[in-house]
Amino acid sequence: MCNWKFNVWGRISPETKKAFLISSILTIIVHLYAFSNMILNHDGINTVLNRESTEHYIGLGRWAILPFLKISSEQMMPAVIGTLSVLYIGFGTALLISVWDIHSDLAIFLVCAMVSSFPVMVNTFCYMYTADAYFAAFALSILYVWMMKKYNGWRSFFTGIVIMAVVCAIYQAYWCFGLVLLLAVCFMEYLRGKISFNVFVKNGIIYMLNLGISLVIYYIMARLVQAITGTHFSSYQDFDRLGEFGSIKEVYWYGREAFKQFIDFYFIDGGFIKDYRLIVFNILIIIVTVILIIRFFYIVSRKWYEQIVFWILLLSIPVVTNVLSVISRNRLWPVMMIAFLIPYLLSIACCEHLVSFGAGKLQKLMAIVCCLSVFFVSFINYLTTNRIYVRMDLAYEATYSYLTKMTMRLEDYPEYRHDIPVSFINESDIDSENTLNQVKIFSVDFPEAMSVFDDLDSLRDVDSKTMIRNEKDIVDFCKTFLGFKLEIVPNEERIKMYENDEVQDMPVYPDEGSIRKIGEQIVIKLPG
Repeated sequence: MCNWKFNVWGRISPETKKAFLISSILTIIVHLYAFSNMILNHDGINTVLNRESTEHYIGLGRWAILPFLKISSEQMMPAVIGTLSVLYIGFGTALLISVWDIHSDLAIFLVCAMVSSFPVMVNTFCYMYTADAYFAAFALSILYVWMMKKYNGWRSFFTGIVIMAVVCAIYQAYWCFGLVLLLAVCFMEYLRGKISFNVFVKNGIIYMLNLGISLVIYYIMARLVQAITGTHFSSYQDFDRLGEFGSIKEVYWYGREAFKQFIDFYFIDGGFIKDYRLIVFNILIIIVTVILIIRFFYIVSRKWYEQIVFWILLLSIPVVTNVLSVISRNRLWPVMMIAFLIPYLLSIACCEHLVSFGAGKLQKLMAIVCCLSVFFVSFINYLTTNRIYVRMDLAYEATYSYLTKMTMRLEDYPEYRHDIPVSFINESDIDSENTLNQVKIFSVDFPEAMSVFDDLDSLRDVDSKTMIRNEKDIVDFCKTFLGFKLEIVPNEERIKMYENDEVQDMPVYPDEGSIRKIGEQIVIKLPG
């Protein structure tokens, strides 16, 4: 048994071991703040003591996420979840090194730095209660690519189907990540001359067939689990309509928007935040990568049909990378955009393999510029990650302070009793469709100096100023952190109360008279 263990360890390449170690260390360094503090966003408020319900995950088609969540228990424990996440990320990154056939220490470090600091990681840790399961899907999707690349035959074919069905059932975005990564690696092998054009096409067909079957198996299992539990696909963010299109024209429209999102990400917004430094570095990375790809392709004589296929594939990279946007009809959140990591990995792989093609001085200079750009992007991402964590920690403090004062005012109100329901009404609550807007606590008592974090508002998984987005958030926060139980009125009654003349004439919290008993409920009128 002991000899077997040493044989397995000995068969792991030094590059893979380095990647696991470097990735684990960098992930801890980049995300230490999240592992050692309770970082919460609006969805995390009511999952500190208990995770989301089983029905919730099954309704989102994530039937395989449940056993992975059980590993770190029902409570949200950042240190435990962080430890598991570091292991999953380290394992996945180690496999990435093997998948891209990377050997140099510099390239290994750059891959590890980019993976650990990519903003999708911080967005995932903002949903700490599911982070470990999501990163398990990250590792499994890379394991799938590694296995499909390394082994041939029916055994690996069917194993791959199972792995990707499970990945999709943890979080659908990582199925798309596995798809894009597999195609990118296959494309790179062809460019480097490791496989012929015929093998490239054959492998592409096999891979797409394999992934298609995994999607069918996933859907059948999702429906079966839903039938057993008496649930169905949730209407949340149109999960019950994923992949449904009315016409080819509609698919084209979503594909065009996906292309635009790709261009905006790298060339207009500079990633997830508008940063001119990232825009410059991204432009340099993409230009060098495209030049190197074209050079790899034309280093040998190519037939006319190979050239046609090559240029179609090269021009379709933006849409392929962002295929999830097409599937979800352009409903794209930062936490879903893990595939946007792959162009950076492709650039590192191109620079790594340039040496084997006998690069000249100019091409070596281009590779150096590209590698430096990747490093600086990773460093800026590292800074952005920790700015996000600091901001969210301050958002918690602001929310705690705001609601502590509000509940004290409520308890001091002479007519308040714990069994009287409370209605939170905003200043301007009815929207254009004559429905009630969500309650929002604005920055009335929030330090103006915190506006230095306003550039992070584009990261929609990160809460600005306070974590309150609706009245349920207020109830959950008060229950979990203040030990104060609030009973709120149904939404229909809130709409009626908003239209009440007395409510319209009420001053806005925290002014005197902003808390008032009207009928059988207490009304608190909030700004906004």
